Amino acid sequence: MSDHTPTPETVTEHPDQIPGYTYGTDEAATSPLTLQDLQRLKDTVWLTPDDEQALRQAAEILTDQADDMVTAWRARLGDLPWMRPYSNHRPYVDPAGW
Repeated sequence: MSDHTPTPETVTEHPDQIPGYTYGTDEAATSPLTLQDLQRLKDTVWLTPDDEQALRQAAEILTDQADDMVTAWRARLGDLPWMRPYSNHRPYVDPAGW
């Protein structure tokens, strides 16, 4: 991505102000998975406490780039015919014809 579009401050600093966003409230859906299920998933992929810490650090670094990452990922999905129905983006067409 050539131009960086920062993630809106409302998303990073005030998620409680996003209409319909209920994470962390009693209105949010309850996961069908138990904490034991979560631990089993972590064990399956060998996720360690060090990995979790690294993910937290990455989140701090990448939060401002979230919109760009989502846009890039959706564009990538649009490039894959079998994923296109799940993307809001049309396939990328290289203007140079490559």
